[in-house]
Amino acid sequence: MTSETMRAVRITRHGGPEVLEPVDVAVPTPEAGEVLVRVGAVALNNTGLWTREGAYGRPGDPRARSGWRGPIDFPRIQGADIAGRIAAVGPGVDERLVGRRVVVDPAIYDGEGPDANRWD
Repeated sequence: MTSETMRAVRITRHGGPEVLEPVDVAVPTPEAGEVLVRVGAVALNNTGLWTREGAYGRPGDPRARSGWRGPIDFPRIQGADIAGRIAAVGPGVDERLVGRRVVVDPAIYDGEGPDANRWD
């Protein structure tokens, strides 16, 4: 691994642990309004397991292999429940955030502030 690559585990298809593939991939460059987080800790939850297994089904076909929000592309690097430090920022993001400790909330919300609702 170099500073231009990072270690990741990706899934190559739906299935059990045998579909996990450790790889070196290019470190992404944050785009406008984004940050890059150097992962320090990660959790494994039911969504990650069921997505890997394709256990969510689809409307009208509950046995179909699918991710939480429908079909997914492979290979796929999963990981939504993470904590770490901001390693880089994209255009329009305050550079003073670099080095700040963060916990990632992977949900998408319908607005800003404490009264925003999850959009899943």
